[in-house]
Amino acid sequence: MLETTLSAADFDLLRAENERFQADNARFSAEIKRLSALVEKLTFQLAMLKRMQFGQKSEALSVLMGDLFGTPTDLEQPTAPPQAPPRKASREPKAAP
Repeated sequence: MLETTLSAADFDLLRAENERFQADNARFSAEIKRLSALVEKLTFQLAMLKRMQFGQKSEALSVLMGDLFGTPTDLEQPTAPPQAPPRKASREPKAAP
């Protein structure tokens, strides 16, 4: 059996490295939990949107959209009704009388 001895300095370096790894592990675990919750939320929203778009009674489910994404902002109302685009002159000759 191979016997290895560590100096006090080597032992302290290993201990510091171990503490860094434990801190990184805790930070990564918290990030994984946060991202998992985000994925779950987005998956739920996607399922609700698919249900609203493709499911039965899609009109009744449109009320949920406000709850799903918060209160929608009011859209600006146009001040004047939109004008019809100008007609182009037809290139066909008119019939002679």
